[in-house]
Amino acid sequence: MRFPVTSPGPRCRKVPVVAATAVVVMVAVATLAAPAVAKGPDRTLCREDTSRVTIPADFTLDACFDGSVLTLKNRTGFVLQVHGQGDIIRAIRNADAPDTAAILTTLITTDNMLPPGSYLQLWLGPGQTDIRIDVPKEANRKYALYKLLVSFLPSRPGMVAGVWDALMEAIESIDTAFANWRKCADAAANWLGDLGCTAGATGNVAWALGRMAAKFGVNAVPGELLQALINLDWAGYEELGAARDATEIGRSNPTLRIPALPPSPVKTTPEGAPTLPAEPTSPTLASATTNSVVLTWGDASNNEDRFVTQYKTGGGSWVAGPSVPADVTTVTISNLQPGTSYTFQVGAQNAAGTKWSAYATGATAAPPGDYHGGFTATVDRHAATGLSGHKGPGDQYARGPTYPIGTPIHIYCYVDGQSITNSHYRYTTTIWNLSDDGYWYTDAWLYTGVNGAVVPRCGGFSATVDSHAVTGLSGHKGPGDQYASGPTYPKGTTIRIYCYVDGQSITNSHYSYTTTTWNLSDDGYWYTDAWLYTGKNQPVVPRCR
Repeated sequence: MRFPVTSPGPRCRKVPVVAATAVVVMVAVATLAAPAVAKGPDRTLCREDTSRVTIPADFTLDACFDGSVLTLKNRTGFVLQVHGQGDIIRAIRNADAPDTAAILTTLITTDNMLPPGSYLQLWLGPGQTDIRIDVPKEANRKYALYKLLVSFLPSRPGMVAGVWDALMEAIESIDTAFANWRKCADAAANWLGDLGCTAGATGNVAWALGRMAAKFGVNAVPGELLQALINLDWAGYEELGAARDATEIGRSNPTLRIPALPPSPVKTTPEGAPTLPAEPTSPTLASATTNSVVLTWGDASNNEDRFVTQYKTGGGSWVAGPSVPADVTTVTISNLQPGTSYTFQVGAQNAAGTKWSAYATGATAAPPGDYHGGFTATVDRHAATGLSGHKGPGDQYARGPTYPIGTPIHIYCYVDGQSITNSHYRYTTTIWNLSDDGYWYTDAWLYTGVNGAVVPRCGGFSATVDSHAVTGLSGHKGPGDQYASGPTYPKGTTIRIYCYVDGQSITNSHYSYTTTTWNLSDDGYWYTDAWLYTGKNQPVVPRCR
């Protein structure tokens, strides 16, 4: 599972020189990383409680469990990845040293990866939890390249923001240079082509190093640094660090199981029969979204093991909902239908059975109506055969929907395209308007009240999905997540945008960039500017009508 990690506060949003790629490589691992040494239990990390688990002496990470929080610290010389499955309530990843803390927010940003010197705290529930450690090849390449670059640069105590930006840009640029080198080499027909590929890669790496050196105030890049990188060639660059992973992890025990707590004893009557918990009181729907509700209640018993929930619609069958541990009095019930009335119950449960509460009724929020901003034009009353949209500003582009006379069409901006004439009014124009259905409509057969443009000229900008949008970026049928979602594009995908409106405030958690800007694409969907890379922290296209 991926932990719900709280990381150190993200730094300012930066504009990278070269788009980040998914793989950043490890350089000179053998000289930069000390051998892994299994630490096992470390009582300096917490007040140890061994009633539930004893940390094995050969466990890969330094570890300490105080009965509820498991602390894992990486004192090896390479990046380790923590995989957890089971009853993990909360996780926090951090580091004591400022430079290491900065690495967590700029270099090794994956929630469950620990670079040297960092630690992870896991709040565990009463259920069983299994921990497994491995050595992530790509992250170690990334970390070792950082160490190599730093080893050739002057000391910068505290690593101020500008220095970190310079290092990150250099790492991303160097990785891109090696990736392009491989593509070039694969396509080269002979040794002369290979030589050209090497020369190109050398120039790109030198450029990246030079840019980094300038930001450090260094007049020239050390020749041995450039030579060390180029001597690797693209094949060596990809394979460095791969051989040692299994060896290092094999010297220790990479697994840890924290057993479930035994069930709480059930209170019994003097005759020895189990006692049912008291009925939960005042079940209430505290809040609701389009697909979930928050149910709260009062805890009137002191002998429940857990609280369970169930719900139904109308006279339908009960559906089992989520459960929570004893003494917890709130739960979120998800995967519900929008705008639907439900009946809910919560039950206090132990070995004697379940005592159900009274009913709580309520409804999920209704989905928002269709969003239509811009200018509402109508299909001209003399368009005898209706008006068709096209996927570009001309009849030569793929045809879309055809609307009859009088149909409203919502338009936002325009471009110049094929010249079209309204034969009734003898009105000729090159104006083609973009609608929120993702199609372009000639102004000749739209009634707007004006012989000319009524919306601003479109901008037409090719943005890309931000490299830190781990789950990609989804379009919506309006400027907010509450509107129906459309396609989801992975990071690096190009999205063509034309104008923007203000909508829901969205934050890019990596760069701490918050914006209300939503951009209209020619696929008919709106995309938040927070997760689009445009090179600016502001709109790059005109405001829509």
